[in-house]
Amino acid sequence: MEKKCGSCGEFKPLEEFCRKGILKNGKIKRNAYCRLCNSIRCKEYYHNNKEHHLKVIKKNKIKYRKNRKEFIQNVKQINGCALCEEKELCCLDFHHLYNKDFLLSTVNITSIAKIKKELKKCVCLCSNCHRKVHNNLLSVDDRHICDIPENLLPNTN
Repeated sequence: MEKKCGSCGEFKPLEEFCRKGILKNGKIKRNAYCRLCNSIRCKEYYHNNKEHHLKVIKKNKIKYRKNRKEFIQNVKQINGCALCEEKELCCLDFHHLYNKDFLLSTVNITSIAKIKKELKKCVCLCSNCHRKVHNNLLSVDDRHICDIPENLLPNTN
C-alpha cells in the first residue's frame, strides 16, 4: 500500500512514513510526511527555533533533576536509619548490599524506574552506622532493604 507525502507529493510505501499512533479500530496511524521530508522539516524547525528548544530542554532537566532528588529524599524520610533511630535527612545514606549499577548521589542521569530498581538493593543508614558497617562493626542484610511504597511518586509540577 502507498501513501502520498504531504511535502514532496510523491507516492511512497507506508513503511516510508513514521508511525504516529494506533487508531481505535486498531489501524496504525502514519505521519503525513515521508521519513526524508520529516527529517528535513525537523532540522529546519530546530535551526529556526534553537534558542527556544534549548531553553525547554534546560527547564525540563531542572524539573526532572528536582523530581528525582525529591523522590530519594522521600524514600530516606520513610525509611530512616535501619539500625538506629536517626531520621534526619542530611545524615542518611544508602548502602548497597550487592551489584551496584550506579551511585544514587548521581541521579541526574537516570529515570525514577532505574532509581527504584537500584534502591531495591540498598539499605538506608545514617552516616555513623554506614561507617560502622564498612568497618564490620555492624552488619546489614536483605531484611533491612529500603521500603519503597508503590504509590510514592515525585511531584510532577
